[in-house]
Amino acid sequence: MDPRIIDILRYSALTVVLLVASLFVHKHYRRHVAKKEIVAELQSITTDSSFYRQFEAEAAHATLLQSVALIQQASDLGLTPTELFDRVFLHDQMDDFGESPSTDYPVKEELARNTLTSAYESAKRLEILNDKADISDLQDGRMPISLSGTPVILPLIDPKLSPGLEKIIPNLEILPADRANSERELTAIETAAARKLAKDLATAGLIENTIAERIVEHYQSKKKVASEDAATE
Repeated sequence: MDPRIIDILRYSALTVVLLVASLFVHKHYRRHVAKKEIVAELQSITTDSSFYRQFEAEAAHATLLQSVALIQQASDLGLTPTELFDRVFLHDQMDDFGESPSTDYPVKEELARNTLTSAYESAKRLEILNDKADISDLQDGRMPISLSGTPVILPLIDPKLSPGLEKIIPNLEILPADRANSERELTAIETAAARKLAKDLATAGLIENTIAERIVEHYQSKKKVASEDAATE
């Protein structure tokens, strides 16, 4: 075969290999950049001013929904919620002794991890992460509309016990449409969660201890009444 043809074939093959390698590198670089952007956005969302001190309840709701969209986007890029939050809170590296970082997180970090992971899992169960239109709504801070009933965001601890709790994201939950009513009745599990949340908020310095005690006492009383009602049935 003509040496010139051999050279042309060789250079053509090399060009194809370089092109494929370039596309591969570019794709992974874009994924790397996308992951960094998601981490940066969640770092902003989980700051005190955003996560605990929103001016309006509607803004807190929107921030929660945007967080859910970010977790889904991270999942599409191969990051689990745990891996994502390890990056958000800078636990994605080994410690000084080469061991995995501790999972004994500070209270505020634990609140953020639990709140957003729970909201994400609720969104999956309620099937509002199924298509691009749903994700787009969530990114804009809107609850996707569902023919089977649009989910709602409700506070766990009744804001009547401490005005302002409706604007604290850890106190918000995504629930099925049939839970939407003016007087939310908590289940036994939710009542226990409300008491724990009140204690955690006090430990984090977000509410006064006296307020936390009042909330715990309120839900402790509800638990007692519910137990007495069940015993008489």
